[in-house]
Amino acid sequence: MRGYTGAMAIRGLKKATAVLALLLACAWTPSVRAEEGKTSPEPAPVSPFAPNAQEAPRPDGRKGTLELSNDKTFPGQITLTLGEKLEVFVEKAKRFEGFELKDLARIELSIEHETQEKEWRWKEGGSDEKVFTGRTYVDRKYLMKLTLADGKTVVSGHVKGAPIFVKGADGKNARFILRHDQAGEMGQKPEEVVYVKSVVFDAAESGESKSSAGK
Repeated sequence: MRGYTGAMAIRGLKKATAVLALLLACAWTPSVRAEEGKTSPEPAPVSPFAPNAQEAPRPDGRKGTLELSNDKTFPGQITLTLGEKLEVFVEKAKRFEGFELKDLARIELSIEHETQEKEWRWKEGGSDEKVFTGRTYVDRKYLMKLTLADGKTVVSGHVKGAPIFVKGADGKNARFILRHDQAGEMGQKPEEVVYVKSVVFDAAESGESKSSAGK
């Protein structure tokens, strides 16, 4: 009887110990999760333009001024999409060539061809008769001229549409598009269809300054 009673007592002690351990675990786990919630919050989305003190300045950036066709100017640090070049179909060579900003002293775009297109729709489903609405829009083609870093060599052609960014003194990036063609909005006048007219890099960084300094 003593052996049986002792065994029962040991089993009871083990059961009580297990229950106590479970209670302690339940009481401890929420506090750990709470601490985890404090120390490892969900990371906020990172803006591609957000300032980063740990990030070195873009080595491919150039100081200069971008000018629009409405005469607005945007001076600052100019970049293309990281790792991308300016792809231009060079008329003389009859092929696409890539240019980095360091290769250039100046970018200029001019209107090569412009028409006023009429808006239309099919008269009815299955019909091949057009009905004009009376509204028009501007349709354009642009020619790009690149002055290379030596300040003398000029390359002309049609750019493969590319974004270009200007980081101003306020640290914010303005985004523009270098285009080969462009369709304005309905009813816009030609002067209201704005495009990037030029990008001029600071002379101190271009080949022009180096060549003039050597004279």
